[in-house]
Amino acid sequence: MACIAQGYSVRFTTAMGLAQELLVGKDEHRLKKALARYEKSDLVVVDELGYLGLGP
Repeated sequence: MACIAQGYSVRFTTAMGLAQELLVGKDEHRLKKALARYEKSDLVVVDELGYLGLGP
């Protein structure tokens, strides 16, 4: 919240959501575009990391 208050761009996602988004991007040959959305942010918060198994 402090980063947001200071004007930083922050993106929040779950580990599973991130994995799914990147896998779909790869399958649809849009991985660079999917990664670019995260690279635009100053901070990426990945919730539930290690909470659920993501598979191979």
